[in-house]
Amino acid sequence: MKNRVIRIALFILTVTIIASCGNHVKPTAKDVLKGLQYKFNSHKSISYHVALSVLPVGHEKPYLFSVHTKLIKNLKDTLFNAYTWVSFNEGNKTFTDYYNCDKIYDLNDSLKTITTYNDPKTQYWAITGNTASNKGINIFFADSTVLIAGIKDTATKMVDDKINGEDCYKVTINSKDQDQLSQIYKNVWIRVKDTTLVQIKSHVNMQGKEGGTEWKIDSIQYDNVTPENLQAWLDNKLHTYKVTTYTPPDPKLEAPLANGTKAPVFEGEDYNSSKHVSIADYKGKLVLLDFFYQDCIWCVRGMPLIEKVQDAFKNKGLVVLGINSIDNSDAVKKRFPDFIKTNKMNYDIVLTQHSTDSIYNVHGYPTLYLLDKKGTIVYSVAGYDPKEDSVLTVEVNKALKK
Repeated sequence: MKNRVIRIALFILTVTIIASCGNHVKPTAKDVLKGLQYKFNSHKSISYHVALSVLPVGHEKPYLFSVHTKLIKNLKDTLFNAYTWVSFNEGNKTFTDYYNCDKIYDLNDSLKTITTYNDPKTQYWAITGNTASNKGINIFFADSTVLIAGIKDTATKMVDDKINGEDCYKVTINSKDQDQLSQIYKNVWIRVKDTTLVQIKSHVNMQGKEGGTEWKIDSIQYDNVTPENLQAWLDNKLHTYKVTTYTPPDPKLEAPLANGTKAPVFEGEDYNSSKHVSIADYKGKLVLLDFFYQDCIWCVRGMPLIEKVQDAFKNKGLVVLGINSIDNSDAVKKRFPDFIKTNKMNYDIVLTQHSTDSIYNVHGYPTLYLLDKKGTIVYSVAGYDPKEDSVLTVEVNKALKK
């Protein structure tokens, strides 16, 4: 172990010396990332603070968080590779998430309550589902292999830069475009003098809309926390906070309304005409409802199928309505023309209240409902799975024949 630490220290020293040699050989981007990787690998634990900015795709303003994190490596753990402690403020409330490699503890420090999640393998979203908590742990310490995985000279660039007046290497890691996503890259700033990670910025573009995150990292300390420290902290909270155990909801309660159910009545506004719309207006027609919103990538990925079905069956009596309760603000409405054009959307949009989603038991997007001519639900599906593309066509055909 001692020899390994010495080798790591020598590697970091070599990168630092090379960096200080003026016009002599300059390290490559991969050299610099490897230097950070070796530094992370030489320590068992880390604590740090992140000034976190999260800009969801399509939003005008970012969400801001102050996040404190403590990580202790545990190579036997298959979830986060570490004991994970994250604390952050949201409004006037303070939350702390702690994973002790056995259970997840979600603490509301303002209310002095703890929710315990006893099955982390299926309930890991208790940490990752929270934007601040999830992003606050993502600085590569627990799994440093991510730093250099897939790095290619053509996709990785490095320039000299300064952060707070200090010399830094700015490494840009580009990723390939994905379906509906482009301009995917991550900028990493590493301080030259001590190979310290000081800032990360990620970026993505979804159909012309920007999104990304920014971590400004400070107060880094290594090997100053142990599992025993965190356990003592947790024991104190368990004795003073009200503790409850999370009970998963019955999947049946979150499933779409059952076939044979009379479609609930709802009203809204036609986006194009601004006219009042009621589902009762379509009595005697086969209706496909697509619950969606603009920044939902799975909604966008599923639209080509819906458009194809609309084109195939519109002359046979099918009406497709895009039901949207999320994009009601004036600022977001202004994005609809580009959204419709980009996605070649060929069916009407009905703007509704969120109560419409509630009465249709919509818990995820997209959710589709097919209503027969009597207004009865004959088919429904939550989410989009490209493997099921043919199912919708089959169900529409079946309903038309009745």
